[in-house]
Amino acid sequence: MKKTTVIACIGIGLCEAAAEAQVTHDVLVGPGGKTVFEPVEVTVNVGDTVRWTWVSEGHNVGSGVPGTPTSAFLSGPPAPVGTVFEVVFSQSLVNANPVTNDRYDYHCHPHGMFGMVGAVTVLDSCYADCDTTGALDIFDFLCFQNSFVSGEPYACDCDPDPACDIFDFLCFQNAFVGGCP
Repeated sequence: MKKTTVIACIGIGLCEAAAEAQVTHDVLVGPGGKTVFEPVEVTVNVGDTVRWTWVSEGHNVGSGVPGTPTSAFLSGPPAPVGTVFEVVFSQSLVNANPVTNDRYDYHCHPHGMFGMVGAVTVLDSCYADCDTTGALDIFDFLCFQNSFVSGEPYACDCDPDPACDIFDFLCFQNAFVGGCP
């Protein structure tokens, strides 16, 4: 009984560490009244969030380069100062919207042709490495199991279906068996 408790606690601790590793990256929209994003480029890990905050009005954020259809994300029509728009670069978003070199270009629809563009690069990661140690082992299974039971986004993002179900568990199992690059 004690051994099971100790192993479960280790698994829970590792999951908590993995959950804390997810970061929010802030981007200003139109700082100083200019038609720019600041910073222009951000690099994130799978599961991180990018948060755009409007500091001048009349802008929006849409994936792709100017003149192409928006597919991965769109903030909506041009918005006022104080608007906040967030995108979680989850495994399901990356799987559903593959891009070259994992670089998600984006732009302001009204001002993209004038250079109001940016990019989010999503670093390759190994989905099965739940505890982010770089080695696949039993602790990754325990971490995933705890995340799955808790309904955490990490565990529910493996397949494109937004429901947290057995298919996410099977997806994780396939990723684990497939190994990490």
